[in-house]
Amino acid sequence: MKIRSATRTDVAALVTLNDDIQRQHAEAYPDDFFYPADPDEVAKFFDGLLGRQDNEILLAEADGGEACAYLWYEVRRSGGNPFKKPINQLFVHHLFVVREWRRRGVGRSLLEHVRSIAQAEGTAEIALDTWAANASALSFFADEGFQTFRVFMRLPV
Repeated sequence: MKIRSATRTDVAALVTLNDDIQRQHAEAYPDDFFYPADPDEVAKFFDGLLGRQDNEILLAEADGGEACAYLWYEVRRSGGNPFKKPINQLFVHHLFVVREWRRRGVGRSLLEHVRSIAQAEGTAEIALDTWAANASALSFFADEGFQTFRVFMRLPV
């Protein structure tokens, strides 16, 4: 397995990878997510991310070169305010591994890669959020040392 930075030539692979996680999100939270998402709009979205300095997408490829996972992160740095200290973190927006590649160390390898990037960038922490209904993600991230920091709640009216 090889991990590398995604480029604009990888947009089609990212769209394909994202389709499965989009479906899972829509099944768990149909009021919040579309399925299927418009592939052209998803492609434009990823293409726009790949042109930004503060965002990066890592692509994991199987030995044959086929994309089997991706991780999208953003480096967040901001000044503090009267209530909060400055933010200096690497925020993981997406981590997705194709079902056949799960439990084979792919997600862990992507997180290890991100840890080395965070250390090189001098960021204070790696942060992420995940869906409450995604028990396997919650377990995986806890096993990787992530700790619950904040709970997001909502009340439909």
